[in-house]
Amino acid sequence: YDGIGKIYSIFTREVEYEGEFKNGKFHGMGKEYLSNGKHFYEGEFKDGERDGMGKRYHFFSYIPEYEGEFKNGRCDGIGKKYDSSGKLVFE
Repeated sequence: YDGIGKIYSIFTREVEYEGEFKNGKFHGMGKEYLSNGKHFYEGEFKDGERDGMGKRYHFFSYIPEYEGEFKNGRCDGIGKKYDSSGKLVFE
Protein backbone atom coordinates (compact mmCIF):
# COMPACT_ATOMS: atom_id res chain seq x y z
CA TYR A 1 0.00 0.00 0.00
CA ASP A 2 1.26 3.48 -0.90
CA GLY A 3 -0.29 6.75 0.21
CA ILE A 4 -1.79 8.12 3.41
CA GLY A 5 -3.80 6.03 5.85
CA LYS A 6 -4.41 4.72 9.36
CA ILE A 7 -3.83 1.43 11.18
CA TYR A 8 -6.16 0.48 14.03
CA SER A 9 -5.54 -1.90 16.94
CA ILE A 10 -7.56 -5.10 16.61
CA PHE A 11 -7.95 -5.18 20.40
CA THR A 12 -8.82 -1.59 21.34
CA ARG A 13 -9.91 -0.21 17.95
CA GLU A 14 -7.78 2.86 18.68
CA VAL A 15 -5.53 4.33 15.99
CA GLU A 16 -1.98 2.91 16.28
CA TYR A 17 -0.48 4.81 13.34
CA GLU A 18 -1.60 7.49 10.93
CA GLY A 19 0.47 8.92 8.14
CA GLU A 20 2.30 8.01 4.97
CA PHE A 21 2.99 4.50 3.67
CA LYS A 22 5.27 3.11 0.98
CA ASN A 23 5.24 -0.56 -0.01
CA GLY A 24 2.95 -1.28 2.96
CA LYS A 25 5.38 0.17 5.53
CA PHE A 26 5.39 3.42 7.53
CA HIS A 27 7.37 5.76 5.29
CA GLY A 28 7.37 9.57 5.32
CA MET A 29 5.63 11.68 7.95
CA GLY A 30 3.44 9.97 10.53
CA LYS A 31 2.23 9.63 14.11
CA GLU A 32 2.31 6.60 16.43
CA TYR A 33 -0.13 6.11 19.31
CA LEU A 34 -0.14 3.92 22.41
CA SER A 35 -2.88 1.31 22.88
CA ASN A 36 -4.91 3.79 24.98
CA GLY A 37 -4.95 6.27 22.07
CA LYS A 38 -2.29 8.58 23.54
CA HIS A 39 0.04 10.25 21.06
CA PHE A 40 3.53 8.73 21.47
CA TYR A 41 5.69 9.73 18.47
CA GLU A 42 5.43 12.09 15.54
CA GLY A 43 7.96 12.57 12.81
CA GLU A 44 9.68 10.82 9.95
CA PHE A 45 9.66 7.10 9.15
CA LYS A 46 11.67 5.03 6.69
CA ASP A 47 10.86 1.42 5.79
CA GLY A 48 8.65 0.96 8.87
CA GLU A 49 11.06 2.47 11.44
CA ARG A 50 11.41 5.88 13.05
CA ASP A 51 14.10 7.47 10.93
CA GLY A 52 14.84 11.19 10.53
CA MET A 53 13.59 14.06 12.67
CA GLY A 54 10.90 13.40 15.26
CA LYS A 55 9.50 13.79 18.77
CA ARG A 56 8.85 10.99 21.25
CA TYR A 57 6.54 11.81 24.15
CA HIS A 58 6.49 10.69 27.80
CA PHE A 59 4.13 7.76 28.43
CA PHE A 60 1.82 9.62 30.81
CA SER A 61 1.84 13.15 29.42
CA TYR A 62 1.91 15.12 26.20
CA ILE A 63 5.33 16.56 27.06
CA PRO A 64 8.15 15.59 24.66
CA GLU A 65 10.70 13.18 26.15
CA TYR A 66 13.10 13.43 23.20
CA GLU A 67 13.21 15.70 20.17
CA GLY A 68 15.78 15.17 17.46
CA GLU A 69 17.21 12.61 15.09
CA PHE A 70 16.21 8.94 14.91
CA LYS A 71 17.83 6.07 13.03
CA ASN A 72 16.45 2.53 12.72
CA GLY A 73 13.79 3.24 15.36
CA ARG A 74 16.19 4.60 18.00
CA CYS A 75 17.35 8.03 19.14
CA ASP A 76 20.52 8.63 17.17
CA GLY A 77 22.29 11.87 16.36
CA ILE A 78 21.59 15.41 17.48
CA GLY A 79 18.71 15.84 19.90
CA LYS A 80 17.34 17.10 23.20
CA LYS A 81 16.06 15.07 26.16
CA TYR A 82 13.47 16.44 28.59
CA ASP A 83 12.26 15.32 32.02
CA SER A 84 8.56 14.69 32.74
CA SER A 85 7.99 18.36 33.61
CA GLY A 86 9.42 19.51 30.27
CA LYS A 87 12.76 20.72 31.64
CA LEU A 88 15.72 20.23 29.30
CA VAL A 89 18.11 17.69 30.85
CA PHE A 90 20.46 16.85 27.99
CA GLU A 91 21.40 18.39 24.65
